[in-house]
Amino acid sequence: MVKQLDCSSSPKSIGRVLERVGTDWTPQLRFFRELRENGEKILYDGRVIFSDSDRNSLLELGYNKDKLPLKQAKVVMAFSKNRFIPIFFRVIPGSIHEIGTLELLAEELGHDLILVMDKGFNSADVRKDLSERVTYLMPLKRNSSLIDYNQELESFFLWKEKPIKYTSWRRGDDFIYLYEDISLRAEEEKTYHQLLDNGKDVEFKEEEAGKITLISNQEFGPEDAYQMWKSRDQIEKAFHTLQNILDADRPWVQKEETFRGYLFGSYIGLLAYYLVLRELKEAEINSKVSVRDLLLEFSKLYKVEIGEKETLSERSKRVRELMESLGKEDLITKKMQS
Repeated sequence: MVKQLDCSSSPKSIGRVLERVGTDWTPQLRFFRELRENGEKILYDGRVIFSDSDRNSLLELGYNKDKLPLKQAKVVMAFSKNRFIPIFFRVIPGSIHEIGTLELLAEELGHDLILVMDKGFNSADVRKDLSERVTYLMPLKRNSSLIDYNQELESFFLWKEKPIKYTSWRRGDDFIYLYEDISLRAEEEKTYHQLLDNGKDVEFKEEEAGKITLISNQEFGPEDAYQMWKSRDQIEKAFHTLQNILDADRPWVQKEETFRGYLFGSYIGLLAYYLVLRELKEAEINSKVSVRDLLLEFSKLYKVEIGEKETLSERSKRVRELMESLGKEDLITKKMQS
């Protein structure tokens, strides 16, 4: 990693710094290894990043949501459910599927972790390979031969005030968790009849309606497994923050090394964002103030040196209340000479 940076903020100097950061993966990997903790529950997924660069070998031709052909790379991210922060981030060529990064992830972050993924990662080969490396939890497709829909769902728990029926069983070295979301079943049946009424040729599979099935190589309590899987919305929100709030969706940089450095810098911004958001959540004020609002309010403050004494500049009532809620009086580092 770059240990000393030129303080100049011209576009050329910033570009040189980003290129130096993006040239060497080893210091970044060291950073990620120091960031992780043993036994973490990790949410893992990938996203596409588009760019118009003509000099970036990471970019491959793909399509956006509007089916327009655009050059793209991919980023993969690991998000700690335990600590509510992103702990791993890597840029890969646009032609590589996220599945191809799992072996490297296990080697780089260590084996003592629980990997929670969506069904796009699920295959017999992936599960076999992961079983030797990490604990995994992922959903099965509804037509999977591993699911026994004849199993009785005799127990239930409440998830966000909705009843979830469930059962579980062992199949070879795997543990299967079958759930029925009664609200989801009703919604699917409603959609089915609406489509029929509109003249659509659709099929309603009674035994599969409202069902969610998870598979793991470790035994969990069925409610714990369900909660882990539902927590995947945390990584969805992290990608949304990266691409829409931190504006990392369309980097206008040409060279591959600068592109990598730019996205690693975006990851550092994302990590800082979630560290602040975690403070807001712990203070139970995240519903009242956003990370952006907090940083804007605090950016107006300075430390003022008067002789040998140091004090804070004038503070509004809102800033005083925020500092009191967070229990932070040492956040301000900007100084203004008297």
